[in-house]
Amino acid sequence: MNDKKKILFWGGKSKAKILNNMLNRQGEELSYIYDKFINKLDFDTNAEFSNDKNNLLKIISSSSHFVVCLGSGEYGKGRYLISMELIKRGLKPLPVISEHSIIDSTAEVGWGLQAMPGSLLHSYSKLGNACILNSNSTIDHDCIVGNGVHIMGSAAIAGRVEIGDYVSIGTNATVLPDIKIGDGAYVGAGAVVNKDVKKNTIVIGSPAKVLKEIKHEYDLSDFE
Repeated sequence: MNDKKKILFWGGKSKAKILNNMLNRQGEELSYIYDKFINKLDFDTNAEFSNDKNNLLKIISSSSHFVVCLGSGEYGKGRYLISMELIKRGLKPLPVISEHSIIDSTAEVGWGLQAMPGSLLHSYSKLGNACILNSNSTIDHDCIVGNGVHIMGSAAIAGRVEIGDYVSIGTNATVLPDIKIGDGAYVGAGAVVNKDVKKNTIVIGSPAKVLKEIKHEYDLSDFE
């Protein structure tokens, strides 16, 4: 019986290049990469690459595990919903966690985590599915974080913060204790959040103030 994973990357840009390198260090090897928005990859891999939707069903049926390589900004909802479609088709989400990240033993972690070097998930915090913790980001104790959330590089989430689904916290942003951030919100780079943030709003500055509302776009037409 062959138990080797057949790993599919959904997306072939810079996030895929980073995650491929991390997996290679862990002794894993990609089998397939699908990205309809590019013509070729800019990194070396033995994986079969396709940008043709007509090949997708064959690729999915030949795969056992997947990683959705969509990162910044409004892609959190798309990352989560694409993951759900692949799970419906029998694939298993594969976490990619750096050996240089720290996840406390008391923390609860959902499926499909991508944790970059230096990231920290502290004690008694709960992290949802399909989340990204970027380099040197920190989530302190007793936080509750939803699905499809992206904590960008060096962002600091203080204790007892509640973060809804599909939220992005920008590079070097700081969220103070006991704050609630609504679903789909976007905290700009370097912002200091000292009061609750409403659903689907962009906040920037120090202290953070509302810039505008945000609409999350996602594309599931590949599964039609």
